[in-house]
Amino acid sequence: MFRQIKNSNGSILIVVLWTLIMVSYLVGDYLIHNRSKTGTAMNLTDSFIQMNAVESVLHLTTSDEWKSGIDQYMPGKWVDMNVDGVKLRFRLDNEGTRININTADDAKIRQAVVDIINESDIEKANLLTDAILDWKDNDDLVRTQGAEKAYYESEGLNYLPADGLFKTMTELLLVKEMTRKLFWGNPGKDDIPVNTSDDNTSDPTSDDKEQGSFMEKFTLFDADFERLSILIPLKGSSRLYFILFIKGKKSMNVVERYTEFLEG
Repeated sequence: MFRQIKNSNGSILIVVLWTLIMVSYLVGDYLIHNRSKTGTAMNLTDSFIQMNAVESVLHLTTSDEWKSGIDQYMPGKWVDMNVDGVKLRFRLDNEGTRININTADDAKIRQAVVDIINESDIEKANLLTDAILDWKDNDDLVRTQGAEKAYYESEGLNYLPADGLFKTMTELLLVKEMTRKLFWGNPGKDDIPVNTSDDNTSDPTSDDKEQGSFMEKFTLFDADFERLSILIPLKGSSRLYFILFIKGKKSMNVVERYTEFLEG
């Protein structure tokens, strides 16, 4: 009788221990889950606030009145601003200052690629230029260092060259030899004041030097279109926005939007 009670007590103890373990696990899982949900909610909130700031700058720059409130403003120069607590840098310029990659002749495109990559690496510039020209021409003839359908198939890629005009700028990212660094570049970051003050002032010694990129050098549009570039510093990275729009007498029409995270 005593042995049965002892065994029964042992069984109860095991059940209690397992119950405690399961409760601890469930509580821990609940806390982890809620921390994850909280982090997601915070990220969504931050993204929402940033998007509101981007839209505010877009609507601000569709009129010319804002320029009078910016000290030493010059077209195409970066401006530092604090929009509802979001510190950012923006620039407004015209697409007519860029090369239309769909209509420019081969020589002009080749020289522009050399300017971006650097004359010290002519071979790489020629490889990329030939690949771009092969992508947008309407034949299957391969240039000396280019790439047509056979190359993309041999690489196991799930797409082929368009053999036609570029429909979006980001289509360039699919071309042989193109990299995200070459495409996006480092706009506005060489002298960006990450810890800007709240008085919306810029460093007067800034010369706005920045590395060349395909996104900065080329366009698909003409001089009727304007480009708003916005850079929002984040921890260890930044978020880049390009918004292309055309203004009417009483309206504004956005035709393209591009967004990218830049590391560093």
